[in-house]
Amino acid sequence: MKIGILECGTNRPEWAEYGRFADWFPPLLAQAGVAFDVQSWLASEGELPDSADACDAWLVTGSPASAADDAPWQQALSAFLAPLIDRQPVIGICYGHQHLHRMLGGRVEECSDWGVGVQSYAVRAAPDWLTPEAAGRDLT
Repeated sequence: MKIGILECGTNRPEWAEYGRFADWFPPLLAQAGVAFDVQSWLASEGELPDSADACDAWLVTGSPASAADDAPWQQALSAFLAPLIDRQPVIGICYGHQHLHRMLGGRVEECSDWGVGVQSYAVRAAPDWLTPEAAGRDLT
């Protein structure tokens, strides 16, 4: 399996010791015990694969950019992802999931409470597919 990582920004200079966004995910994915190769593209700088067939699955990273923006690189990322969203696995992390949500017609808004790290969210309205156990507690 080959996983394509679409980097949607670069790390802050003061966090350079933690590497590029693409560096963070292979160690986490390796814990699943599945063999895979990784290739990354810096989408925020206009780098995108020539074809969706370059990888078997895609990961869209976080970003210092806002998913509410409509920069040319964000438009190009959407144009790349839109035709493959129904035929290949795609996961978005932080900014990545917001970008996918907006690309698929959802609403994304600015948040004044931006933060880094583990967050907990209260379930205010539970969709039918959410289990009763999950609907009754915060999501972390």
